[in-house]
Amino acid sequence: MKVVTAAMIGAALAPVSSYTARMNTDAEYNRVIWASRRGMLELDLVLEPFVKDAYRELSSRDQARYRKLLECEDQELFGWFLGRLRPEDEELAGIVDTVLAFARRPS
Repeated sequence: MKVVTAAMIGAALAPVSSYTARMNTDAEYNRVIWASRRGMLELDLVLEPFVKDAYRELSSRDQARYRKLLECEDQELFGWFLGRLRPEDEELAGIVDTVLAFARRPS
């Protein structure tokens, strides 16, 4: 009779947990892409390229800031991205700066 150890069970489950984590990450990423589609074309032109090309490279902290940014109203975002206003929340101001730097980079 062969004895099954916890290490053997963990090794067998590792591919499953990796797959589940990747699915959760992909689902979250897809939600962020969807939420980046706004009601204003001007915002779509800034947010969609950023999320598709830069979001996954952000630190987890900046990803959380970006998701927080997506909770804001379109009119606020519009003012921030045009540079007419600045978010009072410094974390939001930081991610706005990150998005703007990405949008202004040479193609």
